[in-house]
Amino acid sequence: STQSTWEFKKGGCTLMPFPALRAVATVAATFATCVLGRKVAHALSTNPHHEHTPATRPKTTFRIAVATGAKKSQELVNEIIAAGTRRGHTIRHVDVDALDTPDSAPWDMILQKVPAAHVRAIEAYEAAHPACVVLDPLQSRDVLLCREALAKKLDSITLPPNLKTPRATLLDKDDTSRDSPAIAALPDARARQLARIEAAGFTFPMICKPLLAAGSPHSHTISLVLDARALLELPGSRLFCQQFHNHGGVIFKVYIVGDYYYVEARPSVRDLDPAHDPPLLTFDSHNMTDPALFQPLPPQHDIVFPPAEQIQAASLALQRGLNLSLLGVDLIRDSATGELHIVDINYFPSYTKDKALAPGIGDRFIDHFTRVLSSRAGDN
Repeated sequence: STQSTWEFKKGGCTLMPFPALRAVATVAATFATCVLGRKVAHALSTNPHHEHTPATRPKTTFRIAVATGAKKSQELVNEIIAAGTRRGHTIRHVDVDALDTPDSAPWDMILQKVPAAHVRAIEAYEAAHPACVVLDPLQSRDVLLCREALAKKLDSITLPPNLKTPRATLLDKDDTSRDSPAIAALPDARARQLARIEAAGFTFPMICKPLLAAGSPHSHTISLVLDARALLELPGSRLFCQQFHNHGGVIFKVYIVGDYYYVEARPSVRDLDPAHDPPLLTFDSHNMTDPALFQPLPPQHDIVFPPAEQIQAASLALQRGLNLSLLGVDLIRDSATGELHIVDINYFPSYTKDKALAPGIGDRFIDHFTRVLSSRAGDN
């Protein structure tokens, strides 16, 4: 049979008969003899299939360990593992304390979301296997665990136009080290708290949260404070406070996996009026179902989603600034100004859509893993 090889052309590919290829090679050899020298000409004339082949071929399949705690969705983990297996990777859900076993080759990547108690096991593996990529870096993830640290980090990131973060501050009833001399000199904690709020430029309503974003039974208890009296009655000595913005009862959940993202609208706190609402309202951010506080979403065609280019720019800026690539970002649109505000960021969120896993999300993860690992190999 006649041998053939591929000739790639714009708009498609065709088959070139082998004799024609030999003729092309002969012409190339003649040119090479005149211009490049006889050694190159000999290589071309004797090997019409001549290509430059690297000494070692780029790696196309990888070993990936998935190390997640009990709270992480097993359905999501299974979807990621299934997608990776279909595409030829070795991908396993592993016990974080048994990452390094004598009978297994080193992992190329560890996908992690583990409780603080298991962090040292990943750090030890990373130290023993510096070529292994930990996604995402532990130190970067830890910034998201403290709401004040995250607020400060966000202040240092250049965000796209019309995307902001709410005014925020830490209120500590017992710590006067951050106070101005005038506030520190006030006679009692109640007076100091009110002076701090005024000095920081807050107006009511405010939203107050525990300082730690995870790891505590109270981490997701949110207080909506509509006057000064309610603020002073809040339990706890340290509170992270943000300016509350009315936003039409709609929150936009942005799910990010590297270059990929999608946006989902969900119900949020209805618009508040200090003149008519109770001075203090509380809820659990994992159970936003109280009909007195949360209203149903309007019809989809009435919801104005954030512009795609703005979300894409925000995703890039946040990934670079936070050194994280698996993010859940909560956005609201101020009812009065139309500006978007980032009100919360989570690491490695649920990636659900319409209360189910987002279609094809496993493949999106594998695409991202492959890009990260191939880029790392190219840098080396």
